Amino acid sequence: SGGIFTTLTKIPLKYHLRVVTVAILMVVLVVFTIARAHHWWVVMTFGYLGGASMALLNAYGVGFIQNRTKESVRARVMSTFNAIITVGSVTATALAGGLIAAFGVRDVFQGAAVLGLMILLVFGPAVLKAGKHYGREELDNEFGSRFQFRSQKAIRTITRNYFPKSLNHFTCLSGWFEWRSELNTASRTD
Repeated sequence: SGGIFTTLTKIPLKYHLRVVTVAILMVVLVVFTIARAHHWWVVMTFGYLGGASMALLNAYGVGFIQNRTKESVRARVMSTFNAIITVGSVTATALAGGLIAAFGVRDVFQGAAVLGLMILLVFGPAVLKAGKHYGREELDNEFGSRFQFRSQKAIRTITRNYFPKSLNHFTCLSGWFEWRSELNTASRTD
């Protein structure tokens, strides 16, 4: 149903990041509800809601990355994104299996919901703030270049402070190639 919704509806760009944030919140609530479920009908119903939320999250999240990436590097950015998702899925599955063996299914689901909520509380406000201007950059080139510079600066700060150096080039999906090419061009002209 989430895939059908994204196919049949046209949501303005300025609301895409709000949809992504609400979809993440819904996934967190679904995971917590499934962890506390007392009957398999609850699991089935909320599993369906979680699947619809994931479809919204995937469609608008990937759309955001594609819209923010230049055509010349889009294939590389998307292949990097897919590689990160694949490695993350395999790693999370292995980690979850070990944690379930140690703590039990309900506790691991509750822990995952709490972790997801913490991540949403940390990064959600910045996403919502950026969403106010997303889709309007092409209307005002001056504002667009300021927004792009600020978003690239924020990405560099986040990756420098929160990720090991070996992961820095993987975490800046939408701005990395542009920023890297600007850096290389500037160093060549100096």
